Amino acid sequence: MLNKNIKYLFFVGIGGLGMSGLAQYCIYKKYTVLGYDLNDNFFTKLFKYKYKIIITHIDNILSIPLISKIKKDEIIIIYTSAVKNSVILNFFKKNQYKIIKRAELLGIISNKMFTIAVSGTHGKTTTSAIISHILKYNNYNFTSLVGGIMINYNNNFLYGNSNILLIEADEYDKSFLYLNPNIIVITSIGFDHSDIYKNYEDVFNNFLLFIDNLRLGGLLVLNNKLKIKFDNQIIYEYNNVFTSDKSYNKIIGYDMLYNNNITYFSYKIFNIKTLFKAKINIPGTYNINNCLAAISVSYYLGISPIKINNALLSFKGVKRRFEILFQKNNITIIHDYAHHYEAISEVLKTLKNIYYKKYITIVFQPHLYSRTKDFFSLFANSLEKADRIIITDIYPAREINIHKISSLLIFDQIKNKNKYHIKYNELLNFIYKNNKNGVILFIGAGNIDIVAKKLVKIFIENNVD
Repeated sequence: MLNKNIKYLFFVGIGGLGMSGLAQYCIYKKYTVLGYDLNDNFFTKLFKYKYKIIITHIDNILSIPLISKIKKDEIIIIYTSAVKNSVILNFFKKNQYKIIKRAELLGIISNKMFTIAVSGTHGKTTTSAIISHILKYNNYNFTSLVGGIMINYNNNFLYGNSNILLIEADEYDKSFLYLNPNIIVITSIGFDHSDIYKNYEDVFNNFLLFIDNLRLGGLLVLNNKLKIKFDNQIIYEYNNVFTSDKSYNKIIGYDMLYNNNITYFSYKIFNIKTLFKAKINIPGTYNINNCLAAISVSYYLGISPIKINNALLSFKGVKRRFEILFQKNNITIIHDYAHHYEAISEVLKTLKNIYYKKYITIVFQPHLYSRTKDFFSLFANSLEKADRIIITDIYPAREINIHKISSLLIFDQIKNKNKYHIKYNELLNFIYKNNKNGVILFIGAGNIDIVAKKLVKIFIENNVD
């Protein structure tokens, strides 16, 4: 995989969703993995207690004495773009260690394997998880690195001793341009990372560059709404809009129906006359699109529709993707990772379809100062359709608030008068004291899930129903 001299890999930010799966893969490949992460989370605990590797939460190289005993030509330092400033990372830079981005290591690994890369502004994690589950359920030998915890496996990583790799291709920081896949899936293209891209056209053009990286004879799987056409690739298109188009390369979904959080739908593959009926335990029109993309890849890899449908039946979803945390007669608590205004609109629309008679409270934690500054009006428009809106502080992630941006930007634009701006550390108490029967949707990619879980714990302890 790497230079034969390399024995050690040090991951700066090892607890992240992208880094943790890659680090687990490297452990299986017999490298000695070390790491630093500011927070002690699910994955750092996994590394420490399952894999028995050295993890530090102290941003000081002295917290890992082993480093002084390792020769520079025996170790590579891997960091994520999310880490903007680290004493440990600066130590490695100053002392001229070999340092590469996570995306570069992923490229080195994947470019030597048969690679399925799932990309898109929205939907890539769920689509990757669905494909992973279909393949795993049908005893397909492969490895997958997913950007979320698959509930079926309580991990973002599945290992197979084969040359087949399924990964997410992230457009952030143009990371996906390191990849040269055999199969590319594009679920959606939207303007999201305004700290990286100038506008939608810039994003779109970089997706085209990514498509150009597809290996000769490879497969391109597209949501047909994207209207991307190429002559030199095998292209499968999919949609869930009724159409009479019987093009050979279309996979079309029909007749979507919700019932008790189960989604029923039918689909046709290419020119096959059979209408295949399927159901899955995740809601939303957008998730039907994710399923159709997964069906496209699975069918191309030789899995029959019957076997695909059997796998879909047992798919439990991805944590923090429309995850139902609590459900009693009068109250339902849901968390979703959506942090873009388009995704919020889709989740809220799905919520209203399922719980159309319920009072809906949305609790939103904006993610990134730059995203808030550039899209605050669009966020307000997507949020105000709830019955009650609660906005809290921005989760900064990798950013410093140089422009003094506040979530009040969004709050002030919301036309719905039933709105509240509550500080993060006061959120739990406010929601509990002002509890209303119905659905409480926690939404955001930061640490808003912690509040949601604490609220569930309080409800359980107080027998709230």
